[in-house]
Amino acid sequence: MAKVLLITLFKGQKNYQVGPPLGLLYLAAVLRDAGYEVRLLDLRARKEPISAHAETIAHFAPDVIGLSAVIPEANVLRLAAPQLKRLAPRAKIVVGGPYANSSTWEALGVPDIDAVVRGEGELVLPRLLAAWAAGEAQPELPGVGYPGVGLGPPPQAIEDLDALPFPAWELAEFDTYHHQPRHGYLYAHRRYFSVLSSRGCPYHCIFCQALFGHRFRARSPKSVVDEVEALRNEHDIHEIHFVDDCFNLDLARAKAICDELVRRQVDVAITFPVGLRADAMDRELIDKLAAAGAFKIPYGIETASPRLQKLLKKNVNLSKLRLIIDHTVARGIIAHGFFMLGFPTETEQEVQETIRFAVESNLHFATFNHVNLLPATELWEIAEKMGRTDGYDPVNCDYDDPPVPLSEVPPTRMRALVRHAHFAFYLSARRLWRIWRALPHKRHFFGFFGLFLGKLTWFSVRQRER
Repeated sequence: MAKVLLITLFKGQKNYQVGPPLGLLYLAAVLRDAGYEVRLLDLRARKEPISAHAETIAHFAPDVIGLSAVIPEANVLRLAAPQLKRLAPRAKIVVGGPYANSSTWEALGVPDIDAVVRGEGELVLPRLLAAWAAGEAQPELPGVGYPGVGLGPPPQAIEDLDALPFPAWELAEFDTYHHQPRHGYLYAHRRYFSVLSSRGCPYHCIFCQALFGHRFRARSPKSVVDEVEALRNEHDIHEIHFVDDCFNLDLARAKAICDELVRRQVDVAITFPVGLRADAMDRELIDKLAAAGAFKIPYGIETASPRLQKLLKKNVNLSKLRLIIDHTVARGIIAHGFFMLGFPTETEQEVQETIRFAVESNLHFATFNHVNLLPATELWEIAEKMGRTDGYDPVNCDYDDPPVPLSEVPPTRMRALVRHAHFAFYLSARRLWRIWRALPHKRHFFGFFGLFLGKLTWFSVRQRER
């Protein structure tokens, strides 16, 4: 039986948050069903380097090592592949994940790797491993590229998501995730897990890499609730994080998931760390989410400038968005707004417009991030035409202090505006009281305030340094 080792990489960074590696857990389940012996080493959750597990890796002696990396981990990947080759000389090393999809040619240049897989690995990785086992050195497969050869045919999408097995939960380190900072920080229950109910998003926001493509594909409500129920009953999971790109694109399906959770009396708290499309919501879905256990809903708003909404190709209906926020709050659900400041051609007046929208809204929380450049996006192409990508390495992206300013606002002034946004939003007795009342655990209030003060202190230090 061939042996496969799947690994996430760890790069220490500020504002560190971690979640279960669903992509690798799906891969593990598919490979397990194909007859492979699979192990998972989640270094990202453990916050450990490969060297901490050198003896274990050498003893396991895998035939194939699959590495998943995000863009900020590219430098870690370049060091990890040669290290793994020394520990497991006969292993084929495959790279996948966001970095492989967005920076494929760079990934192909990583030393000691044997292949790069783009797209959904569950479809092609078993075929690649079978071809290697049959003696084919570089089989031509959709989504697979090889160093020195280049890319093969474009990746294919999985049409029937219900046909996938549930993630290989037996490989997941549940307790590790439950005791690490999670996406969104706040929680109703410590024991949580992530669920992916759909893939793909039909919108074309210029800052998004659209890793699952622009064609929306969804699992059936029964399949989704079967998974949630299994997590609740078999692994004592009390909180579910839906991590879809656009969970609520199909309103009828989203409502049916809620109805089925209620019908089966699956007792879980629900949130959406990636956020929901606010103007694709309606009151009925909010009501059903509240009944199903939703305790927090983030909304991706980005900007309150109608001009920039068009530039971003997001085109959020801001008038409807206000009503949706109000109804979310009225149903006892924490409302969180995601905002981005610093888009190309953005003026200070438009930054102030976004801040004012947030402050005047009924949102409980707001996150104001600087715009960052990521490859394989339309925003990157715009910045390239502006001459802003020369010498820029996306590994250095920083949502608190971006290395590439894009807007009409000077960087020093933009940092001051972001700091002002946090002060203006949170230093309100009314809002702080509303936050206190809404929190599932009151101790989170003091933790949140510590994070808030720490962020403001960091902004102040950076201002003085510049």
